[in-house]
Amino acid sequence: MNGRTAAIAEIGEIADKLKAHEPFGSIRVINAEGELTTDQDGDSVLRLRLTLSDPPGEHATWSLDDVDALQQEAGRLVRQAGVELPYVVTELYPESPDPGEDSSDGDVDELSRALESDDPRPCAIRSVPIA
Repeated sequence: MNGRTAAIAEIGEIADKLKAHEPFGSIRVINAEGELTTDQDGDSVLRLRLTLSDPPGEHATWSLDDVDALQQEAGRLVRQAGVELPYVVTELYPESPDPGEDSSDGDVDELSRALESDDPRPCAIRSVPIA
C-alpha cells in the first residue's frame, strides 16, 4: 500500500485514537481531523487539525513538553498505521478563542487566510518527522 492510500484509509482511526488518548500533561485533544494534502513542493503530507483543551490557568499557550508529547504520539500512530510520508503537519487550536482577543483581529484573519481556513482562532503549526 502506498503512502497516499494508507494515509487516506487511516486518517479517521488516527484522529479517533488521539481523541481517546489520556491527556498529554495539561493537553486534552477535544477534536481531531485530518486530510491528505500536498506541501509547497507538491509532495503528499498528512495535515492534522487538533482542537485542544485551553492552556491551563493564566498561560497563553501550552507547555512545550506537553505539545512535544502529543506530537510524538501523533507520529507514532502514523508510523504504526504504515503511512509512508516524510512528515505530518499539525495545526493546534485552542478549544475556545482567547477572551481578551477580538476574533476580527487583523493578524488572526491574515493567519487564517494563509492557512486557507475559516477558523478565526490562533493556532500553532509544526511539522513532525515520521521517520
